[in-house]
Amino acid sequence: MSKLATFRIDESKWEAFQLVAKAQGISATAMLVQFVEWVNAGNQLEKPEAVIATNDVDLDSRIDSKLAPILDSRIDSKLAPILEKLSRLEAIEERLGELAA
Repeated sequence: MSKLATFRIDESKWEAFQLVAKAQGISATAMLVQFVEWVNAGNQLEKPEAVIATNDVDLDSRIDSKLAPILDSRIDSKLAPILEKLSRLEAIEERLGELAA
């Protein structure tokens, strides 16, 4: 039985991969299947530190892009009533200063 596998990849990287596969006379799918078989046979890729660091940065930027708008709106909603109270307290303080003078 076969399994349909899907994954996300930058479009330009996928197109470049397809060209490499085509130049070797096979489809991109066939090349990926061969790679999976190669890995399953016990082979491993060496993962340079630069790749690890890049993946971490990518992950951080994806998290930031998703969380920043949510956090900003939550902070704004919590901060608005506090700023309103502060404004009223400043007005009261100013009025008390006028009365004391």
